[in-house]
Amino acid sequence: MSICGNSADLPVCRRYVTAASLDLSPPVRHAVSVTPTYTTTWQRLGHYVRERRLHLRLTQHDVAAAGGPSVATIRNIEAATHDSYRGRTLNQLEDVLGWERGSVDAILNGGEPRLKTEPQPAASAPPPAPPVDTKTLGDLLIERGLRRPDELVLSDHYRIAGDALITRILNAPEFSEAYKDQLLSSYSALRRSIFEATEAERQRLTTTEPREP
Repeated sequence: MSICGNSADLPVCRRYVTAASLDLSPPVRHAVSVTPTYTTTWQRLGHYVRERRLHLRLTQHDVAAAGGPSVATIRNIEAATHDSYRGRTLNQLEDVLGWERGSVDAILNGGEPRLKTEPQPAASAPPPAPPVDTKTLGDLLIERGLRRPDELVLSDHYRIAGDALITRILNAPEFSEAYKDQLLSSYSALRRSIFEATEAERQRLTTTEPREP
């Protein structure tokens, strides 16, 4: 908006800016294509190598230190200043970048690199079953020198695994070894007496004729 007047016989005009005259609409942003264009296949490879390296957060020195090509070679590949490299050099580059072998050739031919698949750990085998404790009372008596093999009786062929009394005897720190031997011998004799009495009664019951009602 302009306002004019006279000053010293000369017309004077002043221009005032009003809100109505301002264009307050937000600027229009136009989408810009970021698809890289390549003039050579080696430029395409350089772009892929650089993007993969940055994705892994590796410097060119990191790649070289990890067993890849030298820093100068990596720089040449990314800048596409050369178009011929030894196969061993490209294989080293693929290994450090985590690409499968042949990925460089795929890129040069217009394809995509293939990422290495991490080997899956083999299913762990179930833990072995705990060994079955087959030690018998007779084995314990022989082990401690309390019996000879020919002195064992049927009641001595009894597995002692889970026997709370034998466990208590063997693990009692207040008992001397001689006293433990005495208790084990007594326990063996007691089991023998019970076993023989049980067998005798079974024999009597099987041989006794049933009584008439």
